[in-house]
Amino acid sequence: MRYKTTLVIALATALLASGGCRKGAPGETVYSRTPDEFTSEEAAGENNGYLLPSNGYVYAGEWGKEGNGKGEFILSMSVTVTPDGNVYVADADNHRIQYFSSTGSYLGEWDIWAATERYYYFNVPEAISAGPDGRIYAAEGPHVIVSCFSDTGEFLEDFHVEGPSDDEPQGCMDVVVSSTGVFYVTYRAPDQVHYYSPDGSFLGRWGREGSGPGEFNDPMGIALLPGGDVIVSDYSNNRIQQFSDSGSFIDAWGSEGEGEGELKRPLGLAVGPAGRIYVADSGNNRIQYFTDTGSFLGSIGSKGDGPGQFEYPRDVALNQDGILYVVDTHNHRIQYFRPAGRGDE
Repeated sequence: MRYKTTLVIALATALLASGGCRKGAPGETVYSRTPDEFTSEEAAGENNGYLLPSNGYVYAGEWGKEGNGKGEFILSMSVTVTPDGNVYVADADNHRIQYFSSTGSYLGEWDIWAATERYYYFNVPEAISAGPDGRIYAAEGPHVIVSCFSDTGEFLEDFHVEGPSDDEPQGCMDVVVSSTGVFYVTYRAPDQVHYYSPDGSFLGRWGREGSGPGEFNDPMGIALLPGGDVIVSDYSNNRIQQFSDSGSFIDAWGSEGEGEGELKRPLGLAVGPAGRIYVADSGNNRIQYFTDTGSFLGSIGSKGDGPGQFEYPRDVALNQDGILYVVDTHNHRIQYFRPAGRGDE
């Protein structure tokens, strides 16, 4: 059985520019900025992504900086939004999940080790996903566990998502939960997607190593289209693949590059109510979005640490108002964007 090591992300050494961090109580914004707080240099900066009307999105704000205090992050990996609009962030190297209001006011957090009482078992929250009832599913890659929590961090149950004995899966990278409670998990080894019933019973799997239709070379992000189809970011094949809810191949799009619709190491995925697909195009330091059939619509961002810029965007999520949240991993922050005068289409 082939073994693939998990993705290693280099730590960024610079803090976000200026602005103090306050130890906020619940409901207090710990560290955030909105456009009216920018310096004149930031607002006028070339290609800083502050306003993106041609792409249909406007930078609306940010929160976070490097650290282990409230509202601070070290290599945040994943973001999800619950039905009530709160934003949850997998703060990986701080071994915790933090949650915030839609504009970044700190609401609370829980320590993964303490919550699960598995100090050497559930280590790093690799990915998180909100279920239809607001419960938070957290995937821990090396130990192949998905743990379920209440929306305030109460530990509810573990799912040991190993599948059939011949799999020997290693590195669950993302998780998504359907409206019926069925959940899907991506594995970097053995390059597969597995899916499970609401009680964690194994239902099926698909995929193998390769570059053909239905094959993967590091499947990473996963999301569900409104009709139930599954989309997967095929990281090292630089493409997105689409499947039925039971794994029948439907389509694929994308190729390696920097042009419109081209991808370089795609990671997290999100889907709008009408099926628009958002891709964290991490190697190109941007977010691209597509129709539900993969036609290119637009992109957001460029490399940097200014407003609307990214250093390795790892994940994306949407709320019901069409606000787009981006995990800006190496800048240790969450940025969010609003549609320019319209909702998700």
